[in-house]
Amino acid sequence: MSFDAIKEYWNNQHSNIQNLVYFTKLNYFEDIEIKKYFIEPHIPKFAEFDKWKDKEVLELGCGIGTDSINFAKAGAKLTVIDFSNISLDICKKRFELYGLNATFIYANIEDIDKIFINKKFDLIYSYDVIHYSIEPKKIINCVHKLLAKNGEFRFMVFSKISYKLFCIMIENNIKDVLKGIKYMCNQTEKQCPIIHIYDFDEIKYNLLDERFTIINMWKEHIFTFDIEKLENNIYIKDDYWINMTDMEIENMAKELGLHTMVICKLNNKKEKRSIFSLFCNLYRK
Repeated sequence: MSFDAIKEYWNNQHSNIQNLVYFTKLNYFEDIEIKKYFIEPHIPKFAEFDKWKDKEVLELGCGIGTDSINFAKAGAKLTVIDFSNISLDICKKRFELYGLNATFIYANIEDIDKIFINKKFDLIYSYDVIHYSIEPKKIINCVHKLLAKNGEFRFMVFSKISYKLFCIMIENNIKDVLKGIKYMCNQTEKQCPIIHIYDFDEIKYNLLDERFTIINMWKEHIFTFDIEKLENNIYIKDDYWINMTDMEIENMAKELGLHTMVICKLNNKKEKRSIFSLFCNLYRK
């Protein structure tokens, strides 16, 4: 899969609205934000926008800027990056409408360590982005170089074992879980050219590594809405979930949520131990 193919895909997601007048109006963006946070209410709780006032924040994959605008409203010193020039242009116009400021960078987030010289960030944030990249580990390597000593890296990736996996298996008469996982990676709802999914151990030991300490990791989000009605801003559960309470769905999401949320920091203690071990080894010699 080539970078150009992925870039073209994401540009096409917004190509149908880029020339329409309404996307330059505040109420258009406000409607987007209301819908997004109604469907995914865990996002503001996860981002904790107000926590980052006067802090250096880097958002990887800002899209059209719904989370970005809330970091800026909270007073963060914000830098946003996206490789979709259409998305970034919409994000810029959105900031202009609100009279807010940010640094906008058009780049591949797998290479951002080449952009910043002697720059560190208190928060590096990425929601619904890393799992769509060609080489997610490259992004993690960049984060390791750019995260401040006591900074936080907060990101969301798709869960390997989730309600969606089992829905896909049922709908396509797949009885083998591994085949279901493979099918899920190849048949995403957005038909994205590439997708990675993770369980907790894969996040801890493969995506991340000993350079990071995980502060918290959990699952969120079961999509329960009737899609056709949602497109008309009618929020009702579809037939799968209509007889379940919100509390039952919330409890189920802890085990089968599609979104795995991760908060981590640099493993500074391990680095110190490594230096100490090196000193001891040299002393013995």
